[in-house]
Amino acid sequence: MQTTEPSHLTREKILDTAQSLFQSQGYSAVGINRLCLDAGVVKGSFYHFFPSKQALLSAVIERNRSQLMDELKSTSEPENDGRKRILAQLSAVLASAEEHKNASGCVLGCRLGSLASELAVSNETVRTASTHAFTEWQELLEADIEAGIGSGSITATVNPKATAVCLLAIIQGMSTLGRSFNDPVMLAQIARIAVKRLLPVPAH
Repeated sequence: MQTTEPSHLTREKILDTAQSLFQSQGYSAVGINRLCLDAGVVKGSFYHFFPSKQALLSAVIERNRSQLMDELKSTSEPENDGRKRILAQLSAVLASAEEHKNASGCVLGCRLGSLASELAVSNETVRTASTHAFTEWQELLEADIEAGIGSGSITATVNPKATAVCLLAIIQGMSTLGRSFNDPVMLAQIARIAVKRLLPVPAH
């Protein structure tokens, strides 16, 4: 009896390749021929899973969103303070920048942010999906700020909602600047200043 595992692996291989190429080169610059070549699949296999490049884009965006939420929530251990969870998120952003720089010579930035910057104005699917994902992210940051205020690690005068928006904007700005300047050290400096200014520790 034939199993569905080979088909599942082929689909995952196409998605893996698309994620990597869309992040490093942009959606518009990558054609189906290149996708199939790099994934090691024939066009018939591609169209079996994705009737169009737009359908692939939708799948990649959802995969990016799902993976991001899993990564963010993995820093939300109950025993950790909200401030520590935010610091863990920023550390993960910086570690990813270092990893990409060491592996390929380039800081690639946020997968979601890169596609949103390229396509959100002209592609309603991307805009809607990006809004949904960034809203989820903002809500996680807001909850962590509220938890930090509650535990006394963040000053009570901090506005959780406004600060969460600012932190998200800074993280996405780090993504853009990382791709532009290709300098992880710059990103670390931005993160340190952001934490100091936006998440002040109560005076004792």
